Amino acid sequence: MANYKLGDLVWRITGDNSHLNKSLKDSEKAAQKTGKSMDGVTEKAKGMSKTFKALATGAVAMTIKKFVGMASAAEEVDNKFRVVFKNVKKEADSMTENLANNYGLARTEAKKLMSNTGDILIGFGFASKSALDMANSVNTLAADLGSFNNLPTADVSQRITAALTGETDGLKAHGVVVNQSDKAFQSLVKRKMQDEGITLQQAKAGAILNEIQKQSTNAIGDFARSQGSFANQSKILYANLQNIGEEIGKVMLPGFTKLISALVQATKQGGFLMNMFKGIGQYVGWLAKG
Repeated sequence: MANYKLGDLVWRITGDNSHLNKSLKDSEKAAQKTGKSMDGVTEKAKGMSKTFKALATGAVAMTIKKFVGMASAAEEVDNKFRVVFKNVKKEADSMTENLANNYGLARTEAKKLMSNTGDILIGFGFASKSALDMANSVNTLAADLGSFNNLPTADVSQRITAALTGETDGLKAHGVVVNQSDKAFQSLVKRKMQDEGITLQQAKAGAILNEIQKQSTNAIGDFARSQGSFANQSKILYANLQNIGEEIGKVMLPGFTKLISALVQATKQGGFLMNMFKGIGQYVGWLAKG
């Protein structure tokens, strides 16, 4: 330790306070830096909060848009379904409900598949009840083949429905080959025409469906057998979520429909928005001339 005389100590304590002043200034600067740093953290936190709020608002808006879109699509599908099966409404509702509940489909998807197939069959001249029964056979078979081959039901339904029009090549992906030039197939078509009193086109459609069913014995019933599998449980979960989304969207849809209708009126010739934009255009044109 350094040896100081009493006078030196008194001077250092009472007179020479430069070290103390320096220490105090350093402390003050450190405090100012800390304050600025905290201010910066606070500003960053505010910025992040605004960003999170914007993201949350955007996510909510996108979710609402999705739900309303789902409800709107469901509405359109239901309209087609009601037209296609207008003469067998009760039976169509019952079959579609069974397809949705027992084959891993959302209600709207089941209606869509049934009406797509039924519409083609009615175009062939089938009566509504016959078209409904065949559409039900096509789509329950599609669900089983989809389960058996791990494919989406909608894709399989589309291929089977196309096959009824004679486009059978798509069935090969499901292990089904329909040879329409085969004598046995042609004999079946003739027999159907005679026994059921139906047209050649109708008889071919019926014969093709019979042939698909005949070659798919291993797949028939597969969805029920393997319902607990991950793939089929995933289909069921997705269908349930689809149903929930549509129900939420249905609550919102009337309000958005009124809003869209109001905007349609406002943007027509003579409407509020049309007149406003015309006025803006005229004003901009006047400024440009000036």
